[in-house]
Amino acid sequence: MTILEADFRIVTPLFMGGADPKEPALRAPGIKGALRFWWRAAALGRHNGNLEAIKEEEGKIFGSTKHGQSRVIMEVSQKDPDPVEDQFFKGCQGLIYLGYGPIEKGKLTRKYLKPPIKAKLHINILPRGNDELPDSKVADQLSSALMAMGLFGGLGSRSRRGFGSFNLLNLKSNGVSIFEQPASLDDLKKRITDLLSGIDRSRNLPNYTAFSSETSVYVYSNRSTDPLKTSDEIGKRMQQYRVGTRGHPCKFSSDTDLARKALSKRVDSHPDRVFFGLPHNYHFLELEATLEVKGRSNDTNYERRASPLFIHIQELKNGEYAAVVALIPAIFLPEGARIFMKRQKKEGESRQESPESEVQVDEDAAKSLKVIRDFLDSNFEKVFPE
Repeated sequence: MTILEADFRIVTPLFMGGADPKEPALRAPGIKGALRFWWRAAALGRHNGNLEAIKEEEGKIFGSTKHGQSRVIMEVSQKDPDPVEDQFFKGCQGLIYLGYGPIEKGKLTRKYLKPPIKAKLHINILPRGNDELPDSKVADQLSSALMAMGLFGGLGSRSRRGFGSFNLLNLKSNGVSIFEQPASLDDLKKRITDLLSGIDRSRNLPNYTAFSSETSVYVYSNRSTDPLKTSDEIGKRMQQYRVGTRGHPCKFSSDTDLARKALSKRVDSHPDRVFFGLPHNYHFLELEATLEVKGRSNDTNYERRASPLFIHIQELKNGEYAAVVALIPAIFLPEGARIFMKRQKKEGESRQESPESEVQVDEDAAKSLKVIRDFLDSNFEKVFPE
């Protein structure tokens, strides 16, 4: 049996449900789900984009009705922190912007676990006779997934926006250390480059979130010893770029003009910012109206399309924190899907005669993601590819 042991720390507020979804908890099933996500991200290139082969291998490792019990037995050792409700984001507009959902209208909507949360993850990889996947191969794949999660990811709600950032402190395979917490910003850059250089990345744009030739990673350091200050700075920069702030006019006023027009007329294009994720709604207080912007294919609504942008807050051994911002693109919407725009029906409204607009996705913009890459290039230091 191969054993992986990971000492880790959660460095930003964690919004992660346990057995009771209303009560936050750090539990093995949630970590396992996140680990599977990063395992899939690395699996696409290894199987040359063969989705059936990926599904088959995933079933052999994590279990399925076809392959039986999971070979991955996971336990988390920790002192359970008490859920809290303190308003950690007061005076931090960037945190409020990144935390939309758990934070609404400047108020916390749910409890969270307060960082730092230090714990140990034990993974036993069960042997299986006559299997072309030996323990060592499974351990290598899970180790890469853990490193990816420890450099780019997090746990719980809003993890793509830096909350619940998962930091690996030490990773051991059968007692031998194979990864340690980055010592400095330069060390962090090297670990990012080494990891992605060692992963087979798909040459084509993936069907799901996975490492490919289009993956880019950036870093940012304000030399702060407070992870929330680093998160707040990233949030302010994103807010300034996407919606504008005082002294920094919005770069996408044409998007707002288009949305305003779509409330009463059919339009033939969509906002540029949809590629940051769907839904992408517009609220007009003076008109008491909201425009819903989402995906649609025939009778199927794509209410949500997760952002391809991952924000991760990384603690360094020197006591400072850095932000790792990874762009991991995939096909934006399935072939034939369109962007659907319509005024949101008001509460108690029996009829709604406002027009609906369905427009084709700008395929060139969806592939290039220039709207996101411009944000990254103008605010952060590019690490990968060099």
